[in-house]
Amino acid sequence: MQKSQTMTGIYLPVFLGKPDLIRAGLAFLVNHSNDGTVRANVSLVLPLSQAAEAHRLLEERQVVGAVVLDPRR
Repeated sequence: MQKSQTMTGIYLPVFLGKPDLIRAGLAFLVNHSNDGTVRANVSLVLPLSQAAEAHRLLEERQVVGAVVLDPRR
């Protein structure tokens, strides 16, 4: 795709119709998050009031990974 952009999603009604798949996926995430195998790549934490700045940084490719908006800050 242009500019290396992708869009990923799931068809929710089909996914919700498979509770065993949901359970297995959640167990995988919990187990591997707890043991450190899977970690979020958080580049920046900003206060929620700076949501526009977070969008600007993402659009301009100034960050690699996630930008977290913290409503407590």
